[in-house]
Amino acid sequence: MTSIAGQHIVVTGGCGFFGAWITAKLLREGAKVTIIDAEIVKHRLEMTLSAAQIDEINMLRAKIDEPDFINTLVSD
Repeated sequence: MTSIAGQHIVVTGGCGFFGAWITAKLLREGAKVTIIDAEIVKHRLEMTLSAAQIDEINMLRAKIDEPDFINTLVSD
């Protein structure tokens, strides 16, 4: 199995139920995480992560069906 430690992973819908749990697992395994969500709401993240862990996450408010945003995100 390949390690994800040090990799940068984008989680769409990261503020939702599944996204919060996936983000928690990725952070525990050492990945850098960027969350993209239509609304940045942290209460689900607060159930699975510490405040320090939440501060490590890059959170972007956007919809994944915005082509200009996605193109910029991928190129960065």
